[in-house]
Amino acid sequence: MIDFNNVPTATLVAAHNACAELLGSKPVNKFADRPTAEKRTRFLLSQVEPDKRPAPFNYEVTRARQTPELLAKEAPPSEAAPLAAIAFATQREGSKRKQLTDFLLLRLNQHVPEEELLKALYGPAAQDMRGALAMVLKGVKIDIDRNKQPARLERKRVDKVTYFGLFSNG
Repeated sequence: MIDFNNVPTATLVAAHNACAELLGSKPVNKFADRPTAEKRTRFLLSQVEPDKRPAPFNYEVTRARQTPELLAKEAPPSEAAPLAAIAFATQREGSKRKQLTDFLLLRLNQHVPEEELLKALYGPAAQDMRGALAMVLKGVKIDIDRNKQPARLERKRVDKVTYFGLFSNG
């Protein structure tokens, strides 16, 4: 179930219209009220595959699925070995560092836009949390270096957009 508590109505309209475009439905300009917005957006999001959903609704993953052991079982055989080898045992469960690591493990060997990381850690209205994200990323990098993990954290900037990614060394 998707949590709409901290999502502005304008974001619900944008998500509804993005899903409507994917499904070939009619877009809306605004909703009559908040409950209608949530109901109609929830319905359209349920009709769209999770990986094609608009941000911030495109990563509906439970904490149970985010453990490296379960990720190794779900990953293609070529990626199973690096996923199983990356174990961040020193990270406290429920911490921002653990949340970020789990989020990046789900997207192993892919660059993720900084905006998506901000939304994953701090919610949809997290534009002013770049400094906090930088500190969490630095902590993940320190964990990788300290524990000699078979991974590296990469940062790249393309057209004024910053991307981060966790890449396996194997």
